Amino acid sequence: MLISEERKAKFPDAVAILRFPEIPSPQWFNHRGGSQMNAVVTERGVVVHGDLLELVDGVLPAVGTEVKLLFDKSLLFVEKRADHDARLKKQAEEDEERRRIAHRAQLGDLQARAEAANAKLNIPVRWTSGEKTVLSGLGFNSWGDGRNRRTVNHILLLEAVTDGRFIRKAGDFLCTSASGSNGENWTGDPTTHSVGNHGNYVSCINCTQCLKLAARWKDPAKRIEPEVVEPGAAYDNPGF
Repeated sequence: MLISEERKAKFPDAVAILRFPEIPSPQWFNHRGGSQMNAVVTERGVVVHGDLLELVDGVLPAVGTEVKLLFDKSLLFVEKRADHDARLKKQAEEDEERRRIAHRAQLGDLQARAEAANAKLNIPVRWTSGEKTVLSGLGFNSWGDGRNRRTVNHILLLEAVTDGRFIRKAGDFLCTSASGSNGENWTGDPTTHSVGNHGNYVSCINCTQCLKLAARWKDPAKRIEPEVVEPGAAYDNPGF
């Protein structure tokens, strides 16, 4: 019985195929190792649970070699344990690299979408993204760290703006002034940003009230590019 291409694909490092004896030891039925187990090649061959496993195809490694037995129905495929472990390590590294690539792609996509959305905002003063963390303990609407799921990204003004009767100071969210609800139900520094492949970027604004208010400014020529602001910066500092 030759090692078929299909089986080679499944067990690429197999060097031999073994078969159970006609009447195997009852201990096999109590095997707790799942689909594989460790063994050592002896002068007789591979002996497990007192059974000498029959060599069907291939060549066993040298006596004393640690091997991995991989179960496939009534057959056991033999891989050198070192080769098996090396293959698993390589697979794990390749899987991790694929995850990293996918994560980088996701970060790039999120950043591109955030920048495209923020580019549509014609805010005429300096601004960044800010987060007003809504607190809710550990209730149904909590993220599990005390924050409410209703927490969103707001437009945080870095300098004052006056547009008719509409007035906001530096440090205000566009949707509410500091004298309003800015100081209620939130904690910590309000500045926030997202992490991309090439550094930090201004988070995508998803506060519907902020977006509604930002729509009052139509002239892209007066638009100010949003800024990434590190937490703790002082709003009254012109250089920010």
